[in-house]
Amino acid sequence: MTRNDQIDSLLARVETAGAVDEALLEEVSAGIAAEFPMAAQIDHKGHAGTDAALHLVDTCLPGWTISLRGKATEPDGHWRCSLRETSSRDNDAFVGVGLGPTVGHALLMALLKLIRSGAHAPSV
Repeated sequence: MTRNDQIDSLLARVETAGAVDEALLEEVSAGIAAEFPMAAQIDHKGHAGTDAALHLVDTCLPGWTISLRGKATEPDGHWRCSLRETSSRDNDAFVGVGLGPTVGHALLMALLKLIRSGAHAPSV
């Protein structure tokens, strides 16, 4: 299985997950540890949802701009998340875009798509 296949598998897992729970966050963190070793060090025990997904993105991409747009509807919203290295340029080379029914899903999708594109700059 290639690295892209592994990321595609994680994307499918996030896309079909009913919730951004502790198990999903652990799976994603372990799956992106090759690119972002600090992700594997996050303790997700007792943490889930948007806050936990945001913490993961912030840990992997400190200082990056996170843009969220969406419509909050229950049970499924329509959220779009964009990850950019900076907010001052529209032509950033490193951009991840994710869609999801919750903000947490959209955040994880954007992070995984950024990795899948190969255009990320790992943190140290």
